[in-house]
Amino acid sequence: MAERICVVCGKTFESKYSGAKYCGSECRTGARKVQCFEARLRYEASRLPSAKVTYSDKISEAVSEARKNGMSYGQWMAQNR
Repeated sequence: MAERICVVCGKTFESKYSGAKYCGSECRTGARKVQCFEARLRYEASRLPSAKVTYSDKISEAVSEARKNGMSYGQWMAQNR
């Protein structure tokens, strides 16, 4: 049997398995809940719409700037290249 330290509570415990991380079912269950919560946060963060600027957004910004300056889109692009 090897003496180990629980990664959740920090208690020392003896285990016959070399890969044991938790002293008991309470710590194992708590760690699993944390892992599931973190996985859910990662998933929800990946589902958020990204703030990508598309080509049409850039054109619409250019058109609105041109209109503010009393020009057409073509005139504004020719002046600002």
